Amino acid sequence: MTGSETTSSQKIHYAYAAYSIQSDEFIDLLVPVFKQSIKVLHAGGCGRFIIYSVAPTGCLPFSKTMAAGSFTGKCVDRYNQEVIKHNSKIQQALLSLKRKLDIKTTYVDLYRLLVDAVYNPIKYGFTESSRGCCGTGTFEGAILCNPLSPICSNVSKYIFWDAVHPTEKFYKILADQTMESLSNEFFM
Repeated sequence: MTGSETTSSQKIHYAYAAYSIQSDEFIDLLVPVFKQSIKVLHAGGCGRFIIYSVAPTGCLPFSKTMAAGSFTGKCVDRYNQEVIKHNSKIQQALLSLKRKLDIKTTYVDLYRLLVDAVYNPIKYGFTESSRGCCGTGTFEGAILCNPLSPICSNVSKYIFWDAVHPTEKFYKILADQTMESLSNEFFM
């Protein structure tokens, strides 16, 4: 769960810079890949899918560190707007696939959960939402955690472990939200 979601977020963030294509074009390239992946899995016998939205890449410590003029601790809006577009198109594709393939799905809004946690950390039991617990840089996250990196004294206060990965405590919150979102219908 954690690795694939982060990888998707990183791909979206880096692809804009690496290939200089328009964001809408890039999103339009990703949606058919998503749909085809679901179709292949369905053809192989999968009938139930839990789909996580892409995280708000503009709220990651890495993005805050790298974006010019964003050293206020606030999320980088231009990155998040692109993720919102992507997530919306994935939701539309998922609804279409659900009807055509007769599959059972649950869409978990990681985007909304992480934005809420970043702007309201105390609500989730955190006190630090702009820096990673492990790493270096303006937001303790420009360079991923490594054996020489300083580590915070109390990881449970942090949303992020490093520049892009949430902490175990945040993933527990996400897992709880996932379980709550599963309906009885999903298991029938």
